Amino acid sequence: MTGALVALDEMALATWINVVIMVVIALVVVFVVMWVVRAGTTLTADHLRLDDAFGSRSVPWASIEAIAADAGIAVLVDGTWLIVNSAPDRHTQVRTIAAWWTARRGAAWRPPATVPPTPAQVTVQRRLETEAAHQHSLHRWWVTPAMITGILAAPISLAMAEAIGLRGAVAVVGSVFVVLGSVVVVAKIVSIVRAGVTVRAVELMRALIVLGAIAGVTYTLWSVLTF
Repeated sequence: MTGALVALDEMALATWINVVIMVVIALVVVFVVMWVVRAGTTLTADHLRLDDAFGSRSVPWASIEAIAADAGIAVLVDGTWLIVNSAPDRHTQVRTIAAWWTARRGAAWRPPATVPPTPAQVTVQRRLETEAAHQHSLHRWWVTPAMITGILAAPISLAMAEAIGLRGAVAVVGSVFVVLGSVVVVAKIVSIVRAGVTVRAVELMRALIVLGAIAGVTYTLWSVLTF
């Protein structure tokens, strides 16, 4: 009786999980449809109207301070860039919006004293800052050791598995990774220190934990083989 109740509970749980998944999928589909149907840009005599899935906003031409068309189209309003939904022919869209804005912004328009970075420029700047930060950190330190171990050490050790056994092959792979990983970590720490950057304790701790865990397993395997 208890087993039957457990089975029913498991069936009910599975049913609810399926219902939740279907609801999530339906919501995503509805959102995508709304975005496709509503998203657009409308040019009128007085306003530039921006529509998206959440609503619309009308911006008077006289309120637009500047137009940017680098990676995307954006208009500067009150010191904030507003993203314009791009059309298939983006170049024609940029020329059209710029022409309408130039003709309708009014004689009182003056170039803004300061223009904040465009969304595309902010994205590029953040990416460059992230890359620069990663160059002087232990971020993804394990990639190079893992690639070298996987490309060189793993095939060789597996080919020798008949002679040294599967445990021996795993121990060889672990030893190579630990040695290479230790060299990479030390080299990165030296590079970080020379750059005048402080080594992040969290990243160093993570690297030591990973190397320590793999070294411990490898030592255990070698101990079993040796003794």
